[in-house]
Amino acid sequence: MLATLAKLDAPTAGGILASAMLQLLGTHVPETSTADNLSLQVIAEARNQLGLDDDDDRQDAIDKIRSYLSAEATRILLGSQDQQEILNRLGEAGKLPTGIFEIKASDEFKQEREHLRFAKDCIVSSDEVLHLNDPSPKEQGKLSLFSKRIASKTGVTTQYCLVTTARYGRSLHVRKLWRLAPTFLAGEPTPINIFRSFVAHYGLPIILSGHRSVENLIWDEVINATDLTFDVDRISGTRTVKSEVLFMPTMGGFQIRYACAIDYEKYEKDRKRLAKLTG
Repeated sequence: MLATLAKLDAPTAGGILASAMLQLLGTHVPETSTADNLSLQVIAEARNQLGLDDDDDRQDAIDKIRSYLSAEATRILLGSQDQQEILNRLGEAGKLPTGIFEIKASDEFKQEREHLRFAKDCIVSSDEVLHLNDPSPKEQGKLSLFSKRIASKTGVTTQYCLVTTARYGRSLHVRKLWRLAPTFLAGEPTPINIFRSFVAHYGLPIILSGHRSVENLIWDEVINATDLTFDVDRISGTRTVKSEVLFMPTMGGFQIRYACAIDYEKYEKDRKRLAKLTG
């Protein structure tokens, strides 16, 4: 038992552990200054328990700390009385340690040419996580993005993988797994940059309720319209298009979480090549 968490209730302790693990990923999580301090204390205590130096930031050291904290979170949360309610509440808020989420394939993902096991690996060992908590229809769930850098045995980056999921309490339903060659990435390999770069390269212009998108990815925009219509500005030779649109009705329009249309003929050629590199 970590002394830092000894006097805290299970939901609070679980939230602190989740915050600590996200900090280890380099992901900023809005918290109170007290929670931030406790997260740092938890990391320091875990280092001490594992016999790691304070300045040991090697990847294997970080992985050991994350595994230790994940196991501690599991023990605390699964040992509490109202465990399911606690886990669902933390998952809904995006504060549940990644290793405790139940990862499932959505009906949509079952039609994809990717394996759920690989998607799970990308989620559990993700480099960065983006949990969104804005209002959304219950059937759509809340959006979580996971990014993972894939490297060769010599350490050369071969691709970046982005997994999009719908979050329902403690369950993550995998929607898509996209692969992107590093040459097409613009900016740092954050989940949103990988997503934008992917859609910039493989996406097609879309038209929502008569408004043609300036970029191929519409992200967090409001469309003022009484009805939401979706169309794709196809290019010559494009036969297969995969489209996605997540939205929430608002007063006088629609809040678009994201919308895009992927030229699947173009993407599939690169996907096959990149998939061979991961077995």
